[in-house]
This record gives sequence, C-alpha cells and structure tokens, in this order.
Amino acid sequence: MYGPQFTVDVLGDKIERYVFVSSFAVYTFPRSFPVRESSEMIEPGAETGGLEAYGADKVRCERYLLDAHESRGL
Repeated sequence: MYGPQFTVDVLGDKIERYVFVSSFAVYTFPRSFPVRESSEMIEPGAETGGLEAYGADKVRCERYLLDAHESRGL
C-alpha cells in the first residue's frame, strides 16, 4: 500500500497540492468540547490498538507530511 513517503518521494515534484484529510481519531480522549485542531493528539507508539492505533498512524502520517512540506515545499 502506498503511504505518505511514496507520495513525497515519487509524486512530490509532480503535484501542485496535496490535501491530507485527518480524522477525530488523532486526538486523545477529549477533556473538553468542542475538539479543536489545537487539542492534544495521540502520541505515536503509545497506542494500544483499535481506533487508537488508527489515530496514531494518522498522526505519524500528518507529521511526515508536515516535515516534507517544511523541508521540500510539498
């Protein structure tokens, strides 16, 4: 399956924009509502499985793409 590294390495200089859609699953159990983009996110590696593991994978992907944006202008 293709992930963010494939996108950056192979397609990075061929695409003008990359839209990454995340989900509520990236956030820890909310202490208050509404949940905002600034809310605490799951720390990759701390997940126990299920939805939490999915959220941690999304966090890893988001961080990879943000790093690529900062270093390569993706």
